[in-house]
Amino acid sequence: MLTLKKHPDNVEVCLLKTGKKITSVYWHPVRNPELRNAVSDVSGFDSEAFRDRFGLSPGQSSQILDHLNSGTTPEDKLQKVFFKVKRFIEDRLYSEMDLGKSNQELVLKYPKGNDTWGELMLCCGASSSGKSYFLFKRVKDNLDGAEKDKRRFTIISNEFNKDKTLDKLGLRKEKYRNWIHGIDVSDDSLENSPHETPQAFYDKEVKPFIDEARPGQVLIFDDCQDSCCNVQLRHAINKCQRTSRHDSVGLAFILHSIRSGIWSSTASSNCKYFVLFPRSQRGKCRDFLNKEMGSTLREAREHIADFSQSGRAMIVRLFSPQCLIGEKMIRLL
Repeated sequence: MLTLKKHPDNVEVCLLKTGKKITSVYWHPVRNPELRNAVSDVSGFDSEAFRDRFGLSPGQSSQILDHLNSGTTPEDKLQKVFFKVKRFIEDRLYSEMDLGKSNQELVLKYPKGNDTWGELMLCCGASSSGKSYFLFKRVKDNLDGAEKDKRRFTIISNEFNKDKTLDKLGLRKEKYRNWIHGIDVSDDSLENSPHETPQAFYDKEVKPFIDEARPGQVLIFDDCQDSCCNVQLRHAINKCQRTSRHDSVGLAFILHSIRSGIWSSTASSNCKYFVLFPRSQRGKCRDFLNKEMGSTLREAREHIADFSQSGRAMIVRLFSPQCLIGEKMIRLL
């Protein structure tokens, strides 16, 4: 179940941001009514999709929700559907948090501390879906946060020298210079270097910064499939997925497709998070939730429809507790 109340058995899954106030959102392994998030009025569940689910008219829906708010039970023909609605809402209160149109938002930050493991993340989406923006905005939020939590980032990108997202977020400013190290791995970088082969370029310009990454550092690989040393970078990414945790080095990398062959073959068993973009790849995201995460086809369609309305990115947490996290919604799987 999801809760905002502290308990020794809780696991933090994300943060609830209300202005400058930050509150932890926890997962608790069993349903505990004492930890359930309080809702004084369930009328917020009333929507066209809600009424369609149970075959209710606006008047019938209002009547049932009024009974739930007052703690009473209808004695007429609505009694049967009343208990279905009650069970549905109770399940949602335990397994979902929907912020709707409020000014609150859900955020996923790096773990506290500057020498802790930065975890593993794969970001998949079509061109212009928001992959680079999501990862670099997360970098900016970390560097703009508390000094004790600031990390060092190495960005290995096929377009580092001309990436407009970095300019848009201001990550090339002087104040970030000591925290971000960028390596451009485009064909132009190889041609303009003194190295004659992709292997030589990788050995001198890239490999030392991967091998010498310190605890707490995060390696970010952006569009490396099109780089001048893509074979070497693929091996480095796969190795980092298996071994970087032992060195407390985090990893985040970008692919255009969830199924990218040997580029993504180990991701589902090693990465803690998959970041998907349901607005740009609805079918692929639906199939992933259905075939890889165990959701029924109907549930997968509902997840995609709901999260595409709540924001561009949908974070899939693959490790227990498995859940979906958006800007305005979190839902257990």
